[in-house]
Amino acid sequence: MSHGKMAEGVVQSAKMIVGDVKYLDYINAYVNKDIDVDNQIKHYLAENAGQTIIVCTDIFGDSVNNNWLKYM
Repeated sequence: MSHGKMAEGVVQSAKMIVGDVKYLDYINAYVNKDIDVDNQIKHYLAENAGQTIIVCTDIFGDSVNNNWLKYM
């Protein structure tokens, strides 16, 4: 998850190098001011309940990172 579309770009680049990876996802944060980051995270966790999730964020200690830490 990243601010803007950085996470999407990283995932697309990885798939170009290694091919389609079934369990590699991204979430673009703050792309639409009407979409709350916390709700994006809750929705993702609900859709992937019971799965092991490894989260990478763009900046340690920023709002995206801190929102994820609430659920870890």
